[in-house]
Amino acid sequence: IDFFVLHSFFKEYCRKYYFLGWVLFWIFQGFVFEIIILRNAKSIMLFLISIKYAEKRKFLSYFFINLLGVFFHSSAVIYIPLYFFFGLKRHPKIELFLFISGTLIYVLQIPLIKPLLLLFSNFMPGRYRQLLQMYLASDLYSASYGITIGFLERFFTFCILYKFSNRIIENDRRMKTFWFIFLLYSYSYLFMSDFSILIERIPNLFICSYWILYPKLFGLLKKEFKYIFLILLLLYGSMRTATLMRKNWAYYD
Repeated sequence: IDFFVLHSFFKEYCRKYYFLGWVLFWIFQGFVFEIIILRNAKSIMLFLISIKYAEKRKFLSYFFINLLGVFFHSSAVIYIPLYFFFGLKRHPKIELFLFISGTLIYVLQIPLIKPLLLLFSNFMPGRYRQLLQMYLASDLYSASYGITIGFLERFFTFCILYKFSNRIIENDRRMKTFWFIFLLYSYSYLFMSDFSILIERIPNLFICSYWILYPKLFGLLKKEFKYIFLILLLLYGSMRTATLMRKNWAYYD
């Protein structure tokens, strides 16, 4: 099921860089999707199908596809209100301001999301309230992140995609939707950094922006920079894959 959805998705949005889309899928969470978060992966696949309906402003089709996704994993409920977010106008200065603010919050490890969740936890429905309170009480799930290679990669990715964002969107107006998805990916990592369980769940919902925006960036590069891009992708992709393969869940008996 995932293969056929992704085949159609990459054929539609990556065009001649179809295979690069598959490589980026593998490097950026695809391996994890296909091994350990199978239900969540199905809700994400349904979201990928729904994106074209958001672009065509067909709310009911978008709504019901993502409602179906909620039956696979409750986190998919986040996708439903994004329909209205995708219709907003870009404000690059605000995007940059939020990125700088989030980076400072992340680097200085300023608690932001945890106090807010504590404040609103009593108003949540029973099951969600119990789960949230369990995670908040756990040192493992509520731990903060620090400066990592992943953080440096995300910082670099934002900087280079932000620089090329206007050209990417001018070449293909559909990329405005994926740029907004990318912003959600970046901001969720930065502003939720004091609550690790959210870091493990929420950004995965928006990682699909990498699979599309990077091939679009690749298409804009000059020949010599294309080689540099592919070398860096090979090195970083090999490192990520090797790291994942050291985890216990990477091996099935």
